Amino acid sequence: MVKERKRRGGSKARKAIRKQSPKKEVVTQGLEGGKYLPLSNSEIEQIHQTALDVLEKIGIGDAIPEILHYTIPKGCIHDTDGRLKFPRSLIEDAIAATPKETMSRGVDPKYDSLVKNNKMYTSTSGEPISIFEYESQSYRPTTLVDIYDAARLCDQLEHIHQYGQPFAVTEYSQEKYVHDINTAYAAIAGTQKHISLAVDNVEHIDSLINLFDTFLGGEGKFIERPFLSIGGCPIVSPLKFGKDNAEVMVKMAELGLSIGVCTAPQSGTTSPASLAGSLVQSFA
Repeated sequence: MVKERKRRGGSKARKAIRKQSPKKEVVTQGLEGGKYLPLSNSEIEQIHQTALDVLEKIGIGDAIPEILHYTIPKGCIHDTDGRLKFPRSLIEDAIAATPKETMSRGVDPKYDSLVKNNKMYTSTSGEPISIFEYESQSYRPTTLVDIYDAARLCDQLEHIHQYGQPFAVTEYSQEKYVHDINTAYAAIAGTQKHISLAVDNVEHIDSLINLFDTFLGGEGKFIERPFLSIGGCPIVSPLKFGKDNAEVMVKMAELGLSIGVCTAPQSGTTSPASLAGSLVQSFA
C-alpha cells in the first residue's frame, strides 16, 4: 500500500513566510573585534608598564611651548636635556579619566559610529603622492580630483565606515593653505561619512572650521556636530614631538574636537628591531 504524500505548501507559501521574517542586515555598523590575540594579557601588561617607564625616565624630546604650558603644572618635568618626562601617576590618572566610548559622527547622522569596547570600523587612509592609472598602466602624480573621486568611491562602499585622506594633492604641494582648504572641500563634496584629514599648520584650523560651518549652514554648527577629525603625526620617531602637527593637536584639544594621531616608527631604524620594543615605543 502506497501512502499519499501530503504537500506542505508551494513556492508562494515559502515566499510569503520569507517576507514576514525580519530582514537580517548583511553589513552592520561596526565589526566585533578581539578575536586576534597575538599577545597574552601578561605580555600586554608588560608592554604597558614598560611604556610608562619610558615616559617617566626617558620622556619625549622637543616639546613645544603649548604642551609645556599644560603639562608642567600637572607635574611633568622638563629636564635639562630638553626632554619632557611624564610621572607614572599622571599617565595612569589620564587613562582612567579617558572616556571609554565616543561617537564618531558622519556628515549624515546615519553614518554615526559608536566607538567602544571591541567595536572595529574600517577607513581609507594613507598619503602617497602618486596613483596608478589603469588606462596607461603607469603611475602619475595625485590631483585634487583624485581626492574627490576617492571620497565618492568610499561613500558607496558599505564595508568602509569612514573616509580618511588617501592621497596628498601634489598639484598644491607648495601651497599648504590652498592644499588643506581644497582637500577638505573635495572630501565633504564627495562623502557623507566621517572624514579624517591631515593638517600640518595650526593657522589653517580656523579657516577650515569656517568652511565646515558654511557647509552645515551657520556659525558654530561644526562644533555642535563635528563630522571631521583633523590630525597627523605629532610624534616623530624616536620619541620627539613634531612641531607643526603637535601645534595642531593642541589646538584641536583646546576646541574639544577629536584628533587623529599617527606614529610611524620603523623597526630597526627609528624604533627597536624587536616587536615588543617597537610596541613599547609606539604606545609611549
